[in-house]
Amino acid sequence: MATHKTRKDFELKPEDLEGFDIKDIKCHACSGYGNCGYRMYRLLDGKPVLICQLLKQQLIEERDQQGTKASK
Repeated sequence: MATHKTRKDFELKPEDLEGFDIKDIKCHACSGYGNCGYRMYRLLDGKPVLICQLLKQQLIEERDQQGTKASK
């Protein structure tokens, strides 16, 4: 059964950012060919924001590696 998504469902939430600044994970349209498949659309103050899921994942991995090095 399909669910109807409302505008509120697309509002940017802190968990969407994973602790990063929006400037750090903003989509830069790397592929140049429309939707690359890594874009996540959200709304921030009523305006669309594109988050790069690939870039976010890379930053998470870097952060986790730094955390592991710091704990050794």
